[in-house]
Amino acid sequence: MGGKEKKELIANKDVPLLTKTSLLYGDSTLTRSLILSIPNFGSSIDLMLIKKGQKYLQERIEFFLKELSSRLKRVENQIVNIQDEEGLFDIMQAAYDQVVRSRSKRKIERFAQLISDYVVSESNWDETEVLIKLVGELSDMHVDILNFTIGVPRTWGNRRVVYLGGGRVLQENIPALGDHFPNFSESALKMYCSELISRGLLYDEGLRGAGLGAMEYVVPTDLAVWFLDKIKESNI
Repeated sequence: MGGKEKKELIANKDVPLLTKTSLLYGDSTLTRSLILSIPNFGSSIDLMLIKKGQKYLQERIEFFLKELSSRLKRVENQIVNIQDEEGLFDIMQAAYDQVVRSRSKRKIERFAQLISDYVVSESNWDETEVLIKLVGELSDMHVDILNFTIGVPRTWGNRRVVYLGGGRVLQENIPALGDHFPNFSESALKMYCSELISRGLLYDEGLRGAGLGAMEYVVPTDLAVWFLDKIKESNI
């Protein structure tokens, strides 16, 4: 690729950042020398920036497009009439930006699901945009925790309460998050839950009173149920 073509590609706002980084990196002898001088990892980083970065991006985009195509084929007999082509473009761009940052195939499948629903049912543009952003912010573990919490039986106060640890036991039949995710420490699970609380997907039961401390028990919100239904991962 000549210098002019590289400049045009780098100036294109639709080209992923990692692509631009790879192009600029390959042209910088000094930067490559500094990277290669890093003990043990220099050559691996160099290879990633030059070749593997592009490979990863390509694989993620291809997987996303295959998933989207598969979902749309299932409803190919339904009439699809997208009135807002500009809205579809913006939604696809938002999903694309998230897909290239996602290592998880499960997360990429969620983006494909949202785009498919938008195309088929002409969902609200703003709603779909918010969902794409939320999916991008949440890891598979976040979604697994939400799924567990909405699937537990109603116990304390007829609510789906989950015990995180660190406080008194309200009832013996209240499920403990640590029992379901034994490979994660209590601190790690509380970190995940605090992030879900900040997004309105879980509620800290300690805020209701009952002599409970913060981050001892959590309850899934109606928003959590709605969100999991939208990404087709609801247990109820």
